[in-house]
Amino acid sequence: MDDRFTPVRLIAALLLLSVLLLWVAMYFHGIPLIGELPGDFEIDIPGGSLYVPLATSVLLSLLLTFVAYAIQSLSRK
Repeated sequence: MDDRFTPVRLIAALLLLSVLLLWVAMYFHGIPLIGELPGDFEIDIPGGSLYVPLATSVLLSLLLTFVAYAIQSLSRK
């Protein structure tokens, strides 16, 4: 196997996983606890509102980093 294409395959797999998760979240009207964590802020301002999912973003980033690390370590063997 050519090692040049390994990062491209990893990115493609993560992209497909992200699209699948987004489709599931849209179909089931959200995933429990995602967007409702204590560090997620909703600011009401005149004429609209601003939603900042800080804790959810950090949690998903850690999860995707772990998945990427696991895929990378398994592909080296």
